[in-house]
Amino acid sequence: MSYDTIVTHYCRANDIDISREPNVGRGPVDFKTSRGHKLKALLELKLARNTRFWNGLTRQLPKYQEAEGVRVGYFIVVVQRDKEFKKLDGIKKRVEAVNGATGYDITSTVIDARRSPPSASKL
Repeated sequence: MSYDTIVTHYCRANDIDISREPNVGRGPVDFKTSRGHKLKALLELKLARNTRFWNGLTRQLPKYQEAEGVRVGYFIVVVQRDKEFKKLDGIKKRVEAVNGATGYDITSTVIDARRSPPSASKL
């Protein structure tokens, strides 16, 4: 059974809808998810190496939330290199500032996608 099939069955069983890149007015947000009509969230993903990734938090996600009337948002940053973690200093303060200015409930998540060294058994 493929990953997509598992996710599809899980979502159906739990009344969860996930839409990839729906156009919400000012362009497509990465993902829109909902459970029924009342519980909705928008997800904006950025690579940490992107030179303008902070715009995803400060501009894009709040605009998408405004266009959709969605209070909850997730700003997800994917880190692929060690040095990219330095760019994330102060991310919690930036999220708090955006939440304070907009009244939205944005949460940040960092995904560590660095390649792991081969295990000792494979050397």
